[in-house]
Amino acid sequence: MQTINKTVKEAKNVSQFGVSLESENVGNPDNVEINMVLESLRRIAEYSGDIAEASINMNVKI
Repeated sequence: MQTINKTVKEAKNVSQFGVSLESENVGNPDNVEINMVLESLRRIAEYSGDIAEASINMNVKI
């Protein structure tokens, strides 16, 4: 369970970091590829966090 909680926390950190990097590169046409990679990594981090949260919810006993 500790690993899952760490995954959720790290996924949020990666997502926030990706958003901050994207905001620095917005508007520069030379960075289109970089922005696409950052967006993909951000989405992967968010999906990973969602999966980890779902697994936590599935393991919680009522």
